[in-house]
Amino acid sequence: MDTNRYSRAFSQKIARIVPGSDKLAAYGYVSNRTVQYFGRVIPSIEDKPVLYRYYEQGNWILATGKRSEELNKDGQFRSVFYGKKADSRNRENVPGTLFHKSAPIVKIDGSSGAVEKGPK
Repeated sequence: MDTNRYSRAFSQKIARIVPGSDKLAAYGYVSNRTVQYFGRVIPSIEDKPVLYRYYEQGNWILATGKRSEELNKDGQFRSVFYGKKADSRNRENVPGTLFHKSAPIVKIDGSSGAVEKGPK
């Protein structure tokens, strides 16, 4: 069984979404697998006010696991891409969300692939 398949698929998808010249930071923990498959360093921000300022400057935010759920419920962050199985932790699959203020929204239907949609 390929235990990295969800990390690989999710990270490669966000690598296609986030332009190479743009900045991306993670809210809290980001796995080494995610960084490896994304192909760039992903700095981590723990402080939510700092994270919000970073986001307001037009930068991308990545959150996985409980942090993904937290920012999705927060109401201040706009979800661009969501993966139900973005990474695995302690043998459990966890969700992941990519946030950006104005990028086109990418919806995923687990069986049929991505459908591009415009900003909210």
